[in-house]
Amino acid sequence: MGTCTNTLTFNIASTAGLYSEVSGLLAGFAFATMTLLVAPYIIPGNSSATIPLGDLARILMSTFIILVLTSIGYAVLNGESIPAGRAATEEGVLGTAFGVALVLIVYTIVLVFDEVEAANPGNDIGKAAKFARIILAVPMTWLVSIYICAGLGDYEHTRFGPDGAGWTFEIVALAALGLQLFFNIYIYFFWSPVPWSPGARAKALNLLAYISLGVVAAAALGVGVLGSLANSPCVTPPMVFEYVILFLNIGLMSTMTFYLVKSRR
Repeated sequence: MGTCTNTLTFNIASTAGLYSEVSGLLAGFAFATMTLLVAPYIIPGNSSATIPLGDLARILMSTFIILVLTSIGYAVLNGESIPAGRAATEEGVLGTAFGVALVLIVYTIVLVFDEVEAANPGNDIGKAAKFARIILAVPMTWLVSIYICAGLGDYEHTRFGPDGAGWTFEIVALAALGLQLFFNIYIYFFWSPVPWSPGARAKALNLLAYISLGVVAAAALGVGVLGSLANSPCVTPPMVFEYVILFLNIGLMSTMTFYLVKSRR
């Protein structure tokens, strides 16, 4: 199999197996939620079928597919024999997909709370929705970006060695993370937008579902292409790769925060 010049002491492949299991487990939860929401509509005339399924169905189906694709991608990474360049690159790509899946499944919970509150005004479920929305919009999306940056550190190690390529990427990443945190706090606590109308909300959630699916499908395709074309486990893509992954992730997480703010009722 050969030996790579720069390898990681951290076993990416072993951890990928655990991520694959977690993604599969979360996919099961998403499927169970879809089943629970659809069940009342199967019985004709059931008075408990009061929650509109349109927006939720799109997001839940997207979340389910995304988690399945992420689970398969991590299973592929689990087969890497050497913790070197190719594995570290796949870690960055799949980390973006996992981050999208994690945020989307929590957003689904928020949407379920919103619909329950709308169907049954006056209950306390709105407090739970507000709490989940704050946690997701401000700290969680920011922590996902930090998680991605940590994974990109493995890419730098395998491409440039333990000393990395200098502090350029770290400075850019810290600045981007600082701006993202400022954006999250400002847009959630100090911006007062006009909420979406029901029609605009449905279109926006539909667009979010397609964007999320597209990003994760591209990640799964990228892992497959990398595994088939990169014959050596030591290979890494050009340095621009880590900047693309960084700003793609921050853009996605900031978009999610924007959605959480605009979808408030």
